[in-house]
Order: sequence, then structure tokens, then C-alpha cells
Amino acid sequence: MSELHCENEAHGFYPETLIHRLKAFGYSTETLQFMLLPLVTELRDPVGSMGNDSALACLSSQSRIIYDYFKQLFAQVTNPAIDSIREEIVMSLRCSIGPEGNFLTNQAENVHRLVIEHPILTNEEIAALRHCNHRGWTSKTIDITYAIHSGKHTAELLDDICKQGSQAIQDGHSLIILSDRGIGENRVAISSLLASSALHRHLVACSQRTQVGIIVETGEAREVHHFCLMTGFWC
Repeated sequence: MSELHCENEAHGFYPETLIHRLKAFGYSTETLQFMLLPLVTELRDPVGSMGNDSALACLSSQSRIIYDYFKQLFAQVTNPAIDSIREEIVMSLRCSIGPEGNFLTNQAENVHRLVIEHPILTNEEIAALRHCNHRGWTSKTIDITYAIHSGKHTAELLDDICKQGSQAIQDGHSLIILSDRGIGENRVAISSLLASSALHRHLVACSQRTQVGIIVETGEAREVHHFCLMTGFWC
């Protein structure tokens, strides 16, 4: 990743559209105050008690995002918290993304992949990947927003995204960026979790998945749980 340099300006923070985007992606006061504020002001993960006594998403009378329909199942233990700084040697978040070669053969393309230090990318890194043309690698950005009055239902929209993904591979692109940045007054975003999962399963069915890396640019995911789900569904 350090070899990539972007001469194009990266997207930044736009105060004039902030409130509209927060509403569009379903941010709540609780999310801003208890989940995001500690990250911004204190540079730490929020700390709270265990347990969640809110209604299950499937039984709630309020509109809930798709991530709320999933729950984490884990075993509670008393071990000390992991230390990603002092235990860095065994706690690396480094990821290799992009096309994969045939691991049954010893070829140079098997290791021709993009290495990133962590799975969460900055706007500058996204911009570098979007405009990259390095070592034969190029990327294709697929808009996962749609016009409010398009008349298409979700299945049709997902099918369009999957077709664009397959076409991007046929055109020789190494990376696919699913982006909901185009959300606006007349455009609504498909859930990034739904879009990335649908594209992954489609490419697997078409025997194309190992030919491309999938990156998601979204304003929807904001909690650790959300990013874990996206990783679990092969984003």
C-alpha cells in the first residue's frame, strides 16, 4: 500500500451535508454520544456494561439497520484484555487483498497482492486505490445507491451490482470498490452489507471470486459489530 500515491484529492469532511447523511444512514443520538464520541475525543474504544435489553430487531417497532438483526455469540472469560501494542508480533491486522493465483502451483502471481496494514482504510487510501494504475492493477467503483423513483426492487438492484462486478473482472480490473457516497436527496443507498455479500456469493457461483478484491466505501458501518459482520461476509 505504501507504494501507491494518489495525486487526486481525496473526499473529506463536508459539514453542509453531515446531518443529512447521518439521518440517511440511521445514526442515532446514542450512537454518536456513546459509540463515536469517545473515539474522537479520547482516542479510545467506548467502555460499557455487558448486556443489551433493547428489543430484538425483528420485534422492534422502530426502523432498524440490517446489522441489528445479527447477534454475537461468544464465551465470557476472565483473561486480561489483549494488547495489540505490546503483543504486536502476534496481533497483526495486516491483510492481503486482490486477485489470488493458483496456490497449487509455484508462480509469481501467487504473491502479487496488495498488503494493507489494517482492514479499515482512510479516505486518502481509498482515493489511492480508486485511481491506482500500479503494476497492472486498476479498480472499478460501483455505485450502490439508486434513484428513489427508479421503480426497481432490491433483488433487481443487487442483480445489477453483481452484473457490474462480473463485467469489471472481464474488463481486467483487480479491485472492486462498492460505494454509497452518491447518496443524496433523490438517491438512497442499498445496505453495504447486503451489497457486498450478494456480490461475493455471485462471484463465487461464477468462479470469479479469486480474481478480484472487494472494498467497501460506506457511511453505514460505524461500530465494531458492523465491521465484524462485513468481514464475516467476505468484504
